[in-house]
Amino acid sequence: MTEETNASESEVQITPVEASVLLSGAEWDPKLLATTLAQEWEITVPEKDLPADASESLVFEAEGAVIAVKLFEEPLPAEMARMHAAMNPLWPQAGAMAQLHRAHLAVAAIPKTASLVEAAQVLVKVVSSLCNQPSALAIDTGSTILGTDGYREGATVMKGGELPLFNLVTFAIAKADETNFVAFTMGMSFLGHNELEIAPTAEKPEVIQEFLYTVASYTLKAGKGLRDGQILGLHPEKAQTVRYAESSMIPGLKTMQITL
Repeated sequence: MTEETNASESEVQITPVEASVLLSGAEWDPKLLATTLAQEWEITVPEKDLPADASESLVFEAEGAVIAVKLFEEPLPAEMARMHAAMNPLWPQAGAMAQLHRAHLAVAAIPKTASLVEAAQVLVKVVSSLCNQPSALAIDTGSTILGTDGYREGATVMKGGELPLFNLVTFAIAKADETNFVAFTMGMSFLGHNELEIAPTAEKPEVIQEFLYTVASYTLKAGKGLRDGQILGLHPEKAQTVRYAESSMIPGLKTMQITL
């Protein structure tokens, strides 16, 4: 990828990376989490950090990040859960899980010596391990709802050194009209970058998703956000120009827009 201008990506507020585990009831086992983390990710939760009561918060450090897990004895706000479920049309049960859950675990990863993306990977390891809790129904990533099996499968790519991108970023594709599609990401802003958006295009959805995935992966691995006016040379026969502008999909948000 090459750059055409020196215009900087707009500042994105950096906050802890978060996710929620939707539960069938207000119960969870901190010791089971510690056991699963040790077995699957070689992460040790010090015995002294384990709460005596599951209603108390669990806070510990792992791989350069501070991890916090807190039980809330009520479901996520209904409208938010409904909207996030609608962002995953590939899992029909998402809506049902949004309605059925009765409590949730809020999980946060706060970078200490780790980068924001590294902290996000620790978060995915913790949440993936929480999928083993008997009461776990699904995962709200902050932008969509994923099944526990799908979330754990997405996390396994880290064992090969890859980013668990589908656990962190939602790639949404919708019809713009009879012949064109539009697409955008949800989750890049949680990782310190602007969201990406594809202008109406006649390309097939699978081509659009592959392109968005490639750009998002490059951005997060390189640690550099796209720039207004940047030229993307992913396909030598056709360069794509990046434009920083008001989103046509998400009111009130500016995105890095790309025309294929």
